[in-house]
Amino acid sequence: MPTWTKEVVDLSVAGASLTIDDIKIDGTNIGHTDDTDLLALASGALTLNGALTANGAVTVGVNDTGYDVKFFGATSGNYMLYDESDDQLVVVCSAAAKGISIRSTNTTSTGGPVLQLFRQSASSAADADEIGTIKFDGYDEGGSSYQEYANITATILDATGGSEEGGLYLKTM
Repeated sequence: MPTWTKEVVDLSVAGASLTIDDIKIDGTNIGHTDDTDLLALASGALTLNGALTANGAVTVGVNDTGYDVKFFGATSGNYMLYDESDDQLVVVCSAAAKGISIRSTNTTSTGGPVLQLFRQSASSAADADEIGTIKFDGYDEGGSSYQEYANITATILDATGGSEEGGLYLKTM
């Protein structure tokens, strides 16, 4: 049986860069020979620069094979998580009166923020379809039973083109 040994190699070259195939690494950047600063490194920080994909988005995983992605804030226990197994975006905040804020800095009279719930079923829209629900959930006093205490649901009453009608229902437990 072979005996394995651990070797440590220190590649410390001041003022130089290392290029392997088309990957270039210099003192604070990692990139491609055509775009040398795709990733910028600093003490405790990684900055993603430039158009990382064809559409300028940061891509994690591949279509139909996702990963959890978690962003932490400055307060312990607060974070935003995309949970791939639940296909759900979760915002966790422990401070009172915190959560999701949608802001518009538009200065015109029509520049207010918009929260859009869009059921995209153009070819199969039908009367009585639910098109969105906002749920208000919590635990009971013992903390053991998860309850839906109220919800607001919008539905399609009439999906006929030219005579569309909708319904809005406020429900409480």
